[in-house]
Amino acid sequence: MASHRITRALLAGLLSVLAVACGKKEDKQAAPPSSASANAPPALPARVDRELLELLQAASKSCEETAVTVRPNCSSPEKNALVSSFNRGQRSRVKSLPTFAHTLASTDANLQGLAAGVLYAAFRVNLGAEAKPGSVSPEDARALMKAALALPEALAMPAMPAVTHAMMLTRQGPALFDALTPDKAVQVRSMAYRFLMVYGRMAAFDQVKALAKDPETAIVLAALESPRNMQSWTPEEQAQLCPWAESFIDDTRSPVAGNAMALMSNCSGAQLDGLLERIEKSVTDKQFSFVHATALREMCREGRLPAGGGASEEQCTRARALGEKVVKNTQMPGRVRALTLNGMGSRWSDKQMQKLVKQLKLDAAPEVKQAAERLERRIDEQLKREAQRPQRPGAPAKPQ
Repeated sequence: MASHRITRALLAGLLSVLAVACGKKEDKQAAPPSSASANAPPALPARVDRELLELLQAASKSCEETAVTVRPNCSSPEKNALVSSFNRGQRSRVKSLPTFAHTLASTDANLQGLAAGVLYAAFRVNLGAEAKPGSVSPEDARALMKAALALPEALAMPAMPAVTHAMMLTRQGPALFDALTPDKAVQVRSMAYRFLMVYGRMAAFDQVKALAKDPETAIVLAALESPRNMQSWTPEEQAQLCPWAESFIDDTRSPVAGNAMALMSNCSGAQLDGLLERIEKSVTDKQFSFVHATALREMCREGRLPAGGGASEEQCTRARALGEKVVKNTQMPGRVRALTLNGMGSRWSDKQMQKLVKQLKLDAAPEVKQAAERLERRIDEQLKREAQRPQRPGAPAKPQ
């Protein structure tokens, strides 16, 4: 009996040793999965594009840190490639908004700065052809706004056009106005207000009119710029906006009067005739300035208004003659003449313009000379391309 007890004790001990050994073996075999999970990429919020996020992270590594109050310098080929991918339509702006909200909410200042810079360069004008009601979720728009407004002024400001587009497209204007409290930096608020009407259109006009009464000039300027950023005015919209803009045209604050004049450039008929008369008088009185040059530049720019809206052919001919008179007047400041010339060059690239810039290459004012030289190269190249392009049968002759 004693021998049986000893045998049973030995067997129990042997089994115990084997169990421990097997456990160690299993632990060793289980170790690789545990290690692999530790190396797996962290889970991301829904709708965050991992590929885009990794590109933003990689591009941010080239950012140069600056003072806390200044946005990191993130100029690089990588950033330019990202901006280009949106501007060329290779990436969707609306689908990328959750990724930008994620990056702005990070704790990496360089990544925040890079993301804000890309948003400003590629999202400032609008959110692209895909931007329609329902294309952006209200939650994503609010997440982007929350992340942007939590940033320092230098980082928040360039992100605000995209924030405004997203909030107005999702019909969350009241929430945006509530978030832009007076304690927020005026430059951050004014940057948002400049783009209220891109997607808010006339539904935001009452708010814009209220902002134009603000004692802060920067807010007034933003309010007057907001309708300028709204594309393709209808005749009904023009009928409301033009009289309002005209009420600021004699404002004693030159920048405010200038923005009003530039806004009036979207008008037509008698109102535009009145604006041209004011500009002509400013030339006669030797008061022509950047304000008037900006209005002339905006007046006949192609593609801004639907057919039948804006300046007539006769009014554009009058504006062009006025611009030529200004740029040839050597008694005017060189910078004002150069701005006027550049504005004309952005609208006309024909042989008449080519002749004008060749004359102004010899001007004594260095600003005018440099502007003329740049325009000459561009116009020469454009005319050369047009001459080489075969003309379609039945197409009207190209203007000379």
